[in-house]
Amino acid sequence: MAFFEVSRQVKRRLDLAADLPTDHPPVLGEIDALVDQLPDPEHLCAEERAGALAAVAKLRNRLDAYLTETAATADEHADSRVLGAGTTGMMVAVATGANPAVGSATVARGNALQYLPLVAASFREGKVSTAHVAVITAEAPKITNFHTIEAQVVTIAETVEPAELRRILTLLADQCRPDALTDLTTAGAANKSPLGVSQVSVLVDLEDLSSDGAVLDDDSALGTRMLDLITCTAIVSVILGTRRENTFVPLALARGKRTANHDQWRALTARDRGCIRCGRTPRYCQAHHIHHWRHGGKTDVSNMVLLCSRCHHDLHHGHYTVQMHNGIPHITPTATRAPPQTALGG
Repeated sequence: MAFFEVSRQVKRRLDLAADLPTDHPPVLGEIDALVDQLPDPEHLCAEERAGALAAVAKLRNRLDAYLTETAATADEHADSRVLGAGTTGMMVAVATGANPAVGSATVARGNALQYLPLVAASFREGKVSTAHVAVITAEAPKITNFHTIEAQVVTIAETVEPAELRRILTLLADQCRPDALTDLTTAGAANKSPLGVSQVSVLVDLEDLSSDGAVLDDDSALGTRMLDLITCTAIVSVILGTRRENTFVPLALARGKRTANHDQWRALTARDRGCIRCGRTPRYCQAHHIHHWRHGGKTDVSNMVLLCSRCHHDLHHGHYTVQMHNGIPHITPTATRAPPQTALGG
């Protein structure tokens, strides 16, 4: 049998762990017991496993938020000195089985969240993860008057992954351009498809429904046998419509709501491919009512077009008009205004 000698620091941590109290609120024990009742993933269908991943991630975020808040409160009350456990970061590390640097980082995030109430609320609700919070607490001090844009940053954080959030906040810190946050918030609000989730739109011409007329949204042909197969999965949106002037015109999918729903958004994306004026990708677009909703316009695909935030504002300022001809949007610039330069990659 081999014997290994641990370092003095590890011995110190082992001694601290042995001396730390184990008392805790009874409800935590109840939550722990409930975990044992979770079903075996092998017994779930594909849809249930996908839903379980999202639900468990939300619960993990909420528990991480509670742990972070507890660490900050322990630091505020100097619990580590009361318990003779060194620094608060060391106490958190010992209690959670992490290294001291991770423990100290947890305490620092908890302390920072006391001054970021909207971020803290989103964390408690499970809408953002520890990784998102780490990015925000690291980047917020670099942004002047961060509190004035905190709500918008939270909206973005709830939409994008941490790496993208860091890139966005770095741009804001560098003040790349004045309207950067507006564009990024618009993109986050408009993007109905979670990042990292593969989704496919299948466009089916009503006249070809019983033949091989189905295509993907990049115009790749799709036979009926394959269509029947993939429409059994939850990641495929089937959009019915007709072909006119080499453009797919989706059938109206919903009425009675002011904003486009998920299916309508995907139908608009299939038809317009992005901003109909400058070509920016759908990620940066909004669904605009041609005949305004408050004037009786319906929230139907036939009455909506995709416009980026800038072109949307230009439209409302009378720089151009939009009309539908046979289900296809057409732009008519005013005499004194010209369309903007096509966006790169649009």
